[in-house]
Amino acid sequence: MFDIGFTELMLLAVIGMVVIGPERLPGVARTLGRTIGKARRFMTGLQNQLEQEVRLDELNKKIIAETKGQTFKNNDEKPDASSHENEDAEVPSIAPRSALDETSAAEHEGDLKAEAALRRKVANDAAALSRGQEDEDNSAKAAPTNPDTRLDDEVRKP
Repeated sequence: MFDIGFTELMLLAVIGMVVIGPERLPGVARTLGRTIGKARRFMTGLQNQLEQEVRLDELNKKIIAETKGQTFKNNDEKPDASSHENEDAEVPSIAPRSALDETSAAEHEGDLKAEAALRRKVANDAAALSRGQEDEDNSAKAAPTNPDTRLDDEVRKP
């Protein structure tokens, strides 16, 4: 990225050691590393977003070029007041599918699977907990109830 060689890095380390001091240098290096990481992630995200915008713009231009000269019923009609007053007007029920819809559908399916796995785990944990309580109840019922028997380490005085 910056094309820094080993000698430049060593020079920066020595200058950092003198200026900042050996006690604070690890903390400053850690903070600097985190900041550079955040900047890289930001730039990568920005670059991906710009590439996506360019692809969408190219796709839009391609669609416009392919549909040039074609007439569409909804675009060619002039709206009149009577069509808006009709409450039984047709509304498209399904939006056109795109690659983004398929991606979000796959993510949604993955979310549903993860939620189902979590629900199974919670149900298994609850069942194990209730079995554990039943075992404690059964052992308490099975244990003899002798008043002379104490659970603590106290010695009973006569």
